[in-house]
Amino acid sequence: MGGAHHLPGVWSVPPRLAHFTGRANLLDELDLVLAEQRTAAVCALQGLGGVGKTALAVEYAHLRASQFEVVWWLPAQDQDLLSGHVAALGAALGLGDDADWPAVAASLRANRRRWLLVLDNVDDPDIVGLFRPADPYGRLLVTSRLAGLDGAGEAITVREFTADEATRLLTCRLPGIGPATAGKIAALLGFLPLALEQSASYLTQTSLPPSEYVTLLETRLSDMLSRGRVADRPRDTVANLWRLSTARLEADEPAAVSLLEICAVCAPDPVPLDLVTDGIDELRDGPLRRAAEDPVAWADAVGALVGYGLARRDGRSLVVHRLTAAATRAALDVARHHDAVATVTRMLSLALPRNIYDPAGWPRWRTLLPHVFAILDRDDATWDDDAVPIVSLLCDLVGRYLEHHGRPDLAIPYLCRGLDLDTAHRGVDHPDTLTARHNLAGAYGTAGRVDQAIRLFEQVLADRVRMLGGNHPDTLTARHNLAYTYRVAGRVHEAINLFEDVLT
Repeated sequence: MGGAHHLPGVWSVPPRLAHFTGRANLLDELDLVLAEQRTAAVCALQGLGGVGKTALAVEYAHLRASQFEVVWWLPAQDQDLLSGHVAALGAALGLGDDADWPAVAASLRANRRRWLLVLDNVDDPDIVGLFRPADPYGRLLVTSRLAGLDGAGEAITVREFTADEATRLLTCRLPGIGPATAGKIAALLGFLPLALEQSASYLTQTSLPPSEYVTLLETRLSDMLSRGRVADRPRDTVANLWRLSTARLEADEPAAVSLLEICAVCAPDPVPLDLVTDGIDELRDGPLRRAAEDPVAWADAVGALVGYGLARRDGRSLVVHRLTAAATRAALDVARHHDAVATVTRMLSLALPRNIYDPAGWPRWRTLLPHVFAILDRDDATWDDDAVPIVSLLCDLVGRYLEHHGRPDLAIPYLCRGLDLDTAHRGVDHPDTLTARHNLAGAYGTAGRVDQAIRLFEQVLADRVRMLGGNHPDTLTARHNLAYTYRVAGRVHEAINLFEDVLT
């Protein structure tokens, strides 16, 4: 697509972004969609808030300005003001100060004027039909966070930047920043264009070293969402971007908001919907539980979350953008945040396959593991007494799974945490504490930390003989594993004696 020539005589479009980046494929697709349709030429740009739909529409309008005699921009988020913007178009066409859209459309049609109308930020699908062209001269371009606007024409889903586009934006805006650091910032911000613009603005205004900004994003992401201002959107930040949509959902579909809160405390990875539907008993009585019990209500709740642009569906999972999740967490009060974390913790403990050695369960493990990490690795990971058994179980399961898959280095910290929780809350002689100590000893052995493994196995064996007797299956298992570890350490005679004890 070539650059714009002269602007039409009737023109009302915001200025182009000074640093518009990438999107060549979307501009080509948009041009193709609107050029091919002879009548009812409608194209909707839909996607997550902050993903760059408005910037794309502005760029298109400027690039294609010479093809039209009339190009008008209608902010559509406030319907009470929409008639005033239409009247302004009528006045520009010489129709007086109070013309409505039918009068404007009739004038455009009668004069065969080529026109492009942009309805920006539509939050009511019915508005689109009112402005749908009825002649071959008109084109309607819509931007909206809502999904499902393809009923009036074509729809193009606008996604986040690619990694290359995001890195290029930051390196162009911030002279001296290295591509690796720019790429790290872009990834931490989920490649969301508005967030990237905010970050560039914040770094320019504060002269903060980019490496320090990376650290803030890693440790204080929620706090950084309101930092930085974008020149053409001074009131919009990632922190408040989805507030209106969430408020409307709270009134119209409260189960969807509760589902969003569940997803917000999970990892940015896809969240399996059956984590909730199979874990109904772990939900408090309320809108989400009632929705999860009814297939129609459940479809409505999930559909509302997707329809409002707060999540996207990926097969049988939901994907919530990492910044949407961070903003949602930041808006939760302490009680709701605690409840969401506790609920997800219980659901995960129910959903994880117990037999970590059975390959049939490994795909489920791979799906859920990021969310287990997100729960266990929280900065504020404090637990009520009631939650301790569940958390220690998760630590033990995750540790054994990681050890079995060749990552004892990652497994040991979780097994240590599980053991500490069991020791503090159940006592040193509780069977679960002995099991946790035994599993940690095994991970030490797998990691090659044989001396530590031997010390723990010796302690476990002595405790199990004392608590359970010499012939209990758990005691025999401890004796066998200690013997094996003796052999690894080269203490062959001690190993033989223990193996003989087991055989006897």
